[in-house]
Amino acid sequence: MTWPFENDTSNIEKKLAKRSLHHERQRNLFAIIALVLTAFMITATFSIGFSYFETYQMQQIRLMGTTADVGITNVTENQLVDISKSNLVLDVGIQQRLGSVDTEQLQNARLGIVWIDDTEWEHHRLPTISGVVGNYPSSKNEIMLPTWVLEQMGISDPQIGMEIVLSYQIGDSYNYVSDTFLLSGYYTDYIPMRTNNRGYVYVSSAFKDSLNVSLDNECYGN
Repeated sequence: MTWPFENDTSNIEKKLAKRSLHHERQRNLFAIIALVLTAFMITATFSIGFSYFETYQMQQIRLMGTTADVGITNVTENQLVDISKSNLVLDVGIQQRLGSVDTEQLQNARLGIVWIDDTEWEHHRLPTISGVVGNYPSSKNEIMLPTWVLEQMGISDPQIGMEIVLSYQIGDSYNYVSDTFLLSGYYTDYIPMRTNNRGYVYVSSAFKDSLNVSLDNECYGN
């Protein structure tokens, strides 16, 4: 009921209430949008940071050429057994440098003939390379080479099974022999940037076992 001297303000109050509710909804919407944007920016910042850190770690590992934390040269069989049994060591890989390749016909490569066991290949070397085609050598006359070495040999389109002639020496011998090998695989590696174009020619266990020379072991572990 409205008295004669009173003004009816109910409509105005309703309008003001609706307007206030509308503004409150807008403020709530803006607050939600601000929270979402803040959460997104924080998540994006952490994601970029972690991504950068992982990329940096991968670059360092690739430059080192191995994921192993420790390397030991000239280890004996007994020492290998003791190291493998240690609770402080996750895995142990073995490498043997058998000889070197005559690189006179190449641009500036320095290549060692190297055999590594399955653990060394799968756990310590594979994570540091990319673009792997083919497999690690299994037969006596098979080799595996990085692409930059193949390019220095004039091979821009390598094919699995293609013949590659290498002149090489074994151990401390100064006598070079020439053999024809089959390419079992190739890959992209990154250690030449750190080692001034030093690289490996990977050979098989069958090739290593065919040599009648005493060779030193190197083991790498995590």
